[in-house]
Amino acid sequence: MNGISTFLQLNSALITGLLGMLGALGGVIITNYYNSKNSDKKINFDLLDKDRERKFNLRKEIYLEAVDSIVDFEAMLGGIATASSLDEFNQFHRIQTKKLKKLELISDMDISIKVADLSAHFRYLINYILTEKEALLEKERELNELVERIKVIGQKVEWFEEGGAKSYNAKAAAEAKLEYLNNNRLGQVLSAEMTEKVKQLFHEQQKLAMYLLDYFDNISGLIGTIYKGFRADFGLDLFDSNRHDLSDQINLKHKINKNFQEAMGDAKNKISSL
Repeated sequence: MNGISTFLQLNSALITGLLGMLGALGGVIITNYYNSKNSDKKINFDLLDKDRERKFNLRKEIYLEAVDSIVDFEAMLGGIATASSLDEFNQFHRIQTKKLKKLELISDMDISIKVADLSAHFRYLINYILTEKEALLEKERELNELVERIKVIGQKVEWFEEGGAKSYNAKAAAEAKLEYLNNNRLGQVLSAEMTEKVKQLFHEQQKLAMYLLDYFDNISGLIGTIYKGFRADFGLDLFDSNRHDLSDQINLKHKINKNFQEAMGDAKNKISSL
């Protein structure tokens, strides 16, 4: 014991220094440990924030694409009745169906159900348009064939009236005149038929357009509900309010009616000139 006491007395300064060094080293290790833990937490929080931001931006992008497709669909409704082809519409509605499905998947349960409901309404409208429009397109093709037939007859009538048969002998000239009279009479009959077909086609186009407008007006409240469901998440400042605010039913109907009036305007002018 005396030897140990003597050793401690002789080396107390050294031992104290070593203990101090060990304490300091332990403090550094502990500090570094907690700093490391805090750093890891910060990194995890940063990663979590970035992940949230990425998911937020993805949801926003899906929503805006879906809204754009709804706005484009409403714009199409005004002019679909007089469209000369369904090619653009067919391509559009296939893409829109996928966009609405994505919107349904990212929505909360209540809104997801409403998006699914809206998709069902759109599928009905699409099928209705395809069925009704195909019948109108067939009538347009028949009308175009009639117009071409009248045009050919008109050229023959014009040929005779401009002296096309003046070099014919008496017999050939008489036959040409008889053909001219028949063509003239047939042209008048076909022109009257064409006028009636044009009027009938216009009224059927107008009937289809008005049905689509009324139907869309009836589901505009559903669209507004979906919009309001996302507004709390994204905020109005993120959108073009004129394009992306779907809560205003009156404005929605105004847009469609405007497109409808523009689409039907030429047809109305044509009818009034007949």
